[in-house]
Amino acid sequence: MSTSSKTPRKAKKLAVKRAISLTDLKDYPYLCSAWTTCDQFVVPELVSEIVNRFPSSTSDCVPLDLDDQIVCIDNLVSESSRPKSSKNDLFTPRLFLFDFGCLVFWNVDSGIAREVRRLANEKHLQISSYDPSIVLQENDSIPYVEDPSKNLPKIHKDVIHFPSGLTMRDIVLYQFAYSNSLALSVKLGYWEIQVESLVRNLSPYISQMQTGVLNVREGDIMQLYGRLFNIDHKINLSKDFLELPEVYWNQPLLEEEFLSMRIYLSVKERVRIIGQKISQSFNLLEMLRSCLNETRSQRLEKLIVLLIALELLVTVLYSRDALRELLTGSFKSDEVSFTPKNSEMFE
Repeated sequence: MSTSSKTPRKAKKLAVKRAISLTDLKDYPYLCSAWTTCDQFVVPELVSEIVNRFPSSTSDCVPLDLDDQIVCIDNLVSESSRPKSSKNDLFTPRLFLFDFGCLVFWNVDSGIAREVRRLANEKHLQISSYDPSIVLQENDSIPYVEDPSKNLPKIHKDVIHFPSGLTMRDIVLYQFAYSNSLALSVKLGYWEIQVESLVRNLSPYISQMQTGVLNVREGDIMQLYGRLFNIDHKINLSKDFLELPEVYWNQPLLEEEFLSMRIYLSVKERVRIIGQKISQSFNLLEMLRSCLNETRSQRLEKLIVLLIALELLVTVLYSRDALRELLTGSFKSDEVSFTPKNSEMFE
């Protein structure tokens, strides 16, 4: 298995030495690559745009049961190119689109894959597009081969081995199951980057708390709360990172392949680690908000004390002036009252 330089699987507790490195991919002519470019695709319109842009391609719908079907695009090659000849449909250039903003290419030229991503962006068929640098960073690739010795598809030494003699329907179904796990993995990788970014934003506050001088605003805390809740919602409520998607409930073979790829990509362990980071971040934000409220209370108490002191000062000053006026008024009254009597004595 090969990924970009900042692989999301770095979250594993024990790093497993991979049989295939980035430089070894050239030894495998057939690759499956997964990308995430946005929160959500407008799938029907995007399929139509891709088919119009690449006339050799065809849109296929493979039913799973009465309610679900798989939408894929086959023969995804440029107009000047011919579809690659192969023994069977296993190596047909194929694209799976997932409405949660992921594209999974099977044996598709990298230039065409780049053109599809550009098309989705330029035609405004993406909701909440991601930063291009993150798109280029968070993608996964895994080679696949045809292996006549296998009875069922299997991941062995970082390579997907498909048995010979599979029907086109079986090939599409198995590729879809692997694609679904890969799509969830790269989507999880995007949220891992967001969590790491949020943790970095919280680091200065930890340093400030260690020095005893905290400089934080309520608006900053609310913004960080919003980012945390958004990530927590996307992982635990919006996507099938932990639970088995309903599409596999009546498909035991596809369920097995989906789960095998999900285990291989350490999705469950990575979700657990993200959950721990989110929980610790929530605890830190609660502490910051508590400190902010305490600081605000202290300021309010100081203001109240100051107001009381001012009121007392005003009262004292007013009382002193009133006492002075009272004393002055009494003295004058005494002078007025004793003056006539003194005059009579002199007479």
